[in-house]
Amino acid sequence: MIICSFNTKNAFFKHKNKNDMLYKIIDKYKVDILCVQETIYKDLKEFEYKNFKSYGLGRLKKSNSVFNETNNIITNIKLEDISTNRLPSYLTTFKRIFTVATFTKNNKKICIINTHLDFLNNISRKMQLKKIQKYIKSKYKRYEIILTGDFNTSTNEKYFINFIDELKKINIELVKNNLPTILMKKHKLPIDHIFISNSLIMKSFNVINNDEIIDSDHYPIIIDLDI
Repeated sequence: MIICSFNTKNAFFKHKNKNDMLYKIIDKYKVDILCVQETIYKDLKEFEYKNFKSYGLGRLKKSNSVFNETNNIITNIKLEDISTNRLPSYLTTFKRIFTVATFTKNNKKICIINTHLDFLNNISRKMQLKKIQKYIKSKYKRYEIILTGDFNTSTNEKYFINFIDELKKINIELVKNNLPTILMKKHKLPIDHIFISNSLIMKSFNVINNDEIIDSDHYPIIIDLDI
């Protein structure tokens, strides 16, 4: 099963629909589940490609505003439960959310979580990570966990190291990656990440940083799991 996490970049008042790019990514990389950040709710309402559907609400719920970004989960897999959940916001401009979907594959119950954390301050990110951690701890005994997203932090930040260590205690590990996932020169380490339960077998992991179809300041990250 191939899972891709991708911040598509929202240009706000210069916004353009990125659905065609997402269709190409699904085809080219044989993606089964596409977890997106900075996509716009009104665009994904129109998402229609083969048997793929887009699931989730925006941070402003169903608003058609160009500020109404989603963390939607796009897939052709039959999902059992979908929800979009609020994250705490502190000294920040935009509300933050995470979208959750569950499904069963080969008798394994899977819970996939997609998020985009605050970019302005560490305090807000710490609060958001604590809520995600608490949510995962309520699920991990019943589900294999896949956590994806733009965390706006690299692995050298102490609060993120603590988050990684807390998930390790419940057998959920960060997929190791030393390549940058954003074009900004100050980010020499990745800020987009994938975590998986230890019971899931990783076949490969890639950062797609040389593809002409990619129209974003982030690179898609792709993992192939044996489920």
